[in-house]
Amino acid sequence: GELGDLEGAERAGQEAVRRLEGGAEVENQGRAEASLGWIAAQRGRAQEAEDRLTRALALLEGASARRGLSYVWLRLGQARLLAGRTGAAAEALQQALRLAESAGMLDLEVSTWIALARLARAEGDPALALERIETAIARLESVRGRVLIDEGRATYLAARREAHDLALELLLREDGEGPDRKRLERAFDLAERAKARSLLDELGGKRIRSAGGVDPQLRRSWSAAAARISRVQRQLVNARTQARPEAAAIARLESQLREAAEQEQRARRELGRTAPRFAGLIEPQIAG
Repeated sequence: GELGDLEGAERAGQEAVRRLEGGAEVENQGRAEASLGWIAAQRGRAQEAEDRLTRALALLEGASARRGLSYVWLRLGQARLLAGRTGAAAEALQQALRLAESAGMLDLEVSTWIALARLARAEGDPALALERIETAIARLESVRGRVLIDEGRATYLAARREAHDLALELLLREDGEGPDRKRLERAFDLAERAKARSLLDELGGKRIRSAGGVDPQLRRSWSAAAARISRVQRQLVNARTQARPEAAAIARLESQLREAAEQEQRARRELGRTAPRFAGLIEPQIAG
């Protein structure tokens, strides 16, 4: 069950902290502390959660790890929200959002908008909560085409499911005599669009995976290049947003990105020549 999962994860995290403590892997130590802090929050140990997450922040600030910092600020905000400290939660979540937006970390940005929506609901402002969750959904929609071929597909689908579920909860809430008719219509529309999106995404992924008449090696070449583009783009964002960006590392990643883009374009042109049906399936995903 969930409790057993948390206990197992906590034991693993404690072992990781013991192994890393005092060593040179400061960033990994910070991440381990953050994981333990979030587990403590979920198990109702609010002070331990605060202590561990604050310690993780100190470690990651020293390592100039912007993605890690955004993640820990998010977890700190969520932990404070679980403990009922809404004012302190808002401060942490705004820090998480600022870091995620400035570094182009869409997954953390969306997760933070969802947490901010939960915060607004806890503070008794369902209208603001709905506005925030709709922002999260809009940000998810902005990359929907690309994640059919991206390594982040599972994360994207989980975030979309959470965002849509919360939006429906907010739209279906009862005020006085019952749910508002306009909100019911919006809830129905959202549910229908969510079903359609899920179907399109699933069909798109299956069609790309199962399209026939394609040279397997060429398909693998295109898939590898597309995945490499996504990976190098994330590395490049991280390199550019370090406290002390290294020009040599950035130049190397830019070169790798150009190389991957050229490889992907060559494979796509060849697919267009030899398997136009398959090329038609992947074109919208790349353009999206």
